[in-house]
Amino acid sequence: MLQRSLLFSLGGYVIVSPTEENFDWTSIGAVNEVGNQKNCASCYAFAASDAIEAQIFLRTNELFELSNQQLVDCSKNYGNFGCNYGNTANTFKYIIDNGITIERNYKYKAKELKSCLYDSSTKVANISDYRQVRLPTDDFLRDILYSVGPLTVGIDSSLFSFQHYKFGIYKDENCSENINHAVLLVGFGVDETHGKYWIIKNSYGKNFGEKGFMRLTREIENFCGIRNYVVFPVNDISINYLIT
Repeated sequence: MLQRSLLFSLGGYVIVSPTEENFDWTSIGAVNEVGNQKNCASCYAFAASDAIEAQIFLRTNELFELSNQQLVDCSKNYGNFGCNYGNTANTFKYIIDNGITIERNYKYKAKELKSCLYDSSTKVANISDYRQVRLPTDDFLRDILYSVGPLTVGIDSSLFSFQHYKFGIYKDENCSENINHAVLLVGFGVDETHGKYWIIKNSYGKNFGEKGFMRLTREIENFCGIRNYVVFPVNDISINYLIT
């Protein structure tokens, strides 16, 4: 059982401090399998859809796979750039206004299609709001992750050591706080030898890192800029159960 102590509220969530040293939302089934953005810079779409999938699971105990291609093709009027980057805040704004369908209705192509092919009659989920925060300490980030669910975060992924990470706790001190890549933060833990770490879900496929996941050190505050750009859906998340 999760043991919690009240700290404060944020966006409709009660934020508490965990007693556990190790916690991973993946272990309770709230996180889908790792996807692969391939040669399309659509990390923002994968991270945003992952966060909503997790919130649906926490409300319904059902895990849907939402459409990343819809977000690539259809959110350009909200400030995203298809396969040429975007951000999760703009993506959540788009979903608030339009909803989102599931993967099998609008399959990922790893490229921009000529037009948005989203049919609103296939909508399976909506969100009503989101929060974007820059946090003062890693402990705040840990508490929000534990209390809310998986979070989208921005990190610096520019180093060769990041792109070719295989396993273990990543601790390249050249990793800057200049963020350029969106991922899903899913957990935290402590290693007896290497200390505290974060667990992130990347969108480079299962051959990256630890079956698509990566552990980043928590021994360095704000490592790779992980708490500079934290975005997550809040309040009402509606689900259409007429899914065929």
